[in-house]
Amino acid sequence: MLMQRASTGLFWFLSIVIAALAFVVVTLATTIGFDQAAPHLVHYLDSEKLPLYAHIVFAPLALLLAPFQFWAGLRNGHRRIHRAIGYAYAVAIAIAAIGSLLMLPRFQGSTWATTGFALLAVIWVATTARAVLLARARRIAEHRAWMMRSAALTFAAVVLRLMMLPLMATGMPMLKTYDITAWASWLLPLLVVEWLLRRPGRMVQQPV
Repeated sequence: MLMQRASTGLFWFLSIVIAALAFVVVTLATTIGFDQAAPHLVHYLDSEKLPLYAHIVFAPLALLLAPFQFWAGLRNGHRRIHRAIGYAYAVAIAIAAIGSLLMLPRFQGSTWATTGFALLAVIWVATTARAVLLARARRIAEHRAWMMRSAALTFAAVVLRLMMLPLMATGMPMLKTYDITAWASWLLPLLVVEWLLRRPGRMVQQPV
């Protein structure tokens, strides 16, 4: 129980902090310019400005909303709010993922990294859509399982940054780190969730 509470607290903390930092970067980029706040995104501005904003605004929004979907008190005591947040989360993911896919032709990383990010975007939308459909069908246990998968993919934004910083500290260029993080950032949390879903007394049946 202590381990579960600690992991839940860490999930909340990292999701909110990384989402908040992402919004700070967006605000700074809009006010002082991308060349100073986010130079690695400047090359998208000439032809992919709308997809860029779709991704950098709605992906952090999805990350910010994700923990609230697992808040048992909100889910059990305020179902309409839980449902509204769920739909907002799903829409944010759809917009962010489409923006990501439209940006990929201008992505400056390798084909390997591009493929990893493309698969992430597609599976992100697919798992979330599956969770929404199951909720509408009132198949709640299955809905929660697919929401955990969706949240794992949303959490890739956190894992990517946690992996990228030490890799860059070793001298690896940012674009080169994507060869690792474009895959590991979502495969690792997804594997953890699959393990949780398959263990005896699995977590999905317990309040989060």
